[in-house]
Amino acid sequence: MKYSVVIPLYNHARYIEAAIRSVQSQTLAPEEIIVIDDGSSDDGFEKVIALAGQDSRISCWNQPNRGAHFTINSGLHRATSEVLTILNSDDIYAPERMERCIGLLNEKPEIGAVYTQLESIDDRGAVVPNQWYVNACKDAGAAADLAVALLNANFLMTTSNLVIRRSALTSAGYFSSLRYAHDLEFFTRFLRRGGRFGSIDEPLLRYRVHSGNTISESHRKVRVEWAFVVAWHARQITLGGASMESQAGILDLVERHELGRLVQWMTWFCEQSVRDGFDPFEHPDWEDALGLALGVEK
Repeated sequence: MKYSVVIPLYNHARYIEAAIRSVQSQTLAPEEIIVIDDGSSDDGFEKVIALAGQDSRISCWNQPNRGAHFTINSGLHRATSEVLTILNSDDIYAPERMERCIGLLNEKPEIGAVYTQLESIDDRGAVVPNQWYVNACKDAGAAADLAVALLNANFLMTTSNLVIRRSALTSAGYFSSLRYAHDLEFFTRFLRRGGRFGSIDEPLLRYRVHSGNTISESHRKVRVEWAFVVAWHARQITLGGASMESQAGILDLVERHELGRLVQWMTWFCEQSVRDGFDPFEHPDWEDALGLALGVEK
């Protein structure tokens, strides 16, 4: 199977060459490498242009800043291959990552997407311990409901950990307009719509941890978007006739992480949006709703 790699770039001039080189070094070569610069203020895009001049598989363009979800979606729409994958511009693929992931998709046609284990690296590329990730994977391995496990602790960690068939992406839909939790919302929606993940228990992705990570910007804003994803998922599975076990799992994680007030508020917003005929993500008052939720979180 042929595959396309989408790389959203934002102020990662320091890392972008390593990211692209990791794709070029795959034991199974990509069909195309699509890089979109999302209004960076550094010289990362110039570095991409130089690499594109040496590799005809690289296509690139820049745009005013629109956010990761919009940038990723733009690349996915442009991609032409049967299998699509994302690499954030500060992360790195292990050389055999795509050969192993494509191999699993070939072996198991019922699987729509693949993720792997990962290892965290620092600014210089040195492996650093991540006990949170170890614990999250352990809990997920024992969970009966994968979506609830993801909502409890997003052990997939990042959009860089997604290798997906085009047909599965079409069924699940594209990324929603969340700044911090667009990956978590997509993963849970993929599962709700009947998608099946395959996993490889080896660290074939290097996830870079540094002060510029988007998720490091605001703990409160991350919690608000997390609570929204929990509320929306709970509503959708309830309408779909979810098992008592799944509903109990949601209630347990809300209590464990003290998300009760936020989830209650976000549930009200979801219901109001649907009643008004809007997708909550596209509601004209979406930004105001997030601002009010930040007040609830104080």
